[in-house]
Amino acid sequence: MSPYWHRFDDTKAIAQYASTQILTMAQQAITTRGSFHLVITGGNSPVPTFKLLKSAFTDWSKWHIYYADERCLPLQHEQRNSYLVEQTWLNDVAIPVSQHHFFPAMVQTRESIESIQAVAAEYAQVIRAVLPFDLVLLGLGEDGHVASLFPGRSYSASQLVHPVFNSPKPPPERISLSVEALSQCRQLLILVTGVAKHQALMAWQGGEPLPVAQLDSSQAIEVLIDRAAWTGADSMPLS
Repeated sequence: MSPYWHRFDDTKAIAQYASTQILTMAQQAITTRGSFHLVITGGNSPVPTFKLLKSAFTDWSKWHIYYADERCLPLQHEQRNSYLVEQTWLNDVAIPVSQHHFFPAMVQTRESIESIQAVAAEYAQVIRAVLPFDLVLLGLGEDGHVASLFPGRSYSASQLVHPVFNSPKPPPERISLSVEALSQCRQLLILVTGVAKHQALMAWQGGEPLPVAQLDSSQAIEVLIDRAAWTGADSMPLS
């Protein structure tokens, strides 16, 4: 399905829209299926959304949280996606710990290759049991990557979760949900914020074969773009 491109004045407006969409989908999922399965991304783009969700009224006991990707770092490392999300959101809401489906810690060494592959295979079993996800929340990287799927790389089409080695961004070892897994969702939101994302956004819209362009949910794909990312300049107003 082709994405819907939404332009917003700033990241605050994006966060308000995204948090409303997430809460609406949560209510629908809980009412119809008894639980809400949400995939989240790391990085700075979703932080304002997470902060708004902290004060939301919802049945947190029915929420399940999964990660689009993770860095192979100790659990309390500040660069881990799960650590960021815990500090900005999850530590302040009542989602049961057993429903916070984070990747276990992994060590960045060559000897850990087999363990990283094993964790990827294990996480694939976790998500296979719940697909399709109710909602997937992603950000767009400055180079056009999503999750830890980077431009110019090839990934096995048969995997739901990829072990990632020699990443162009540190740390070099990561784990990422695949295009196939991320596409299996009832709603997909992609956040594009900041002037640094402008070139990647233009490349995507220009038809370059970026990983984000391969996402193909049969349901709604919404791209939420702030003024800086759309125009390439913080000071220019939206047209």
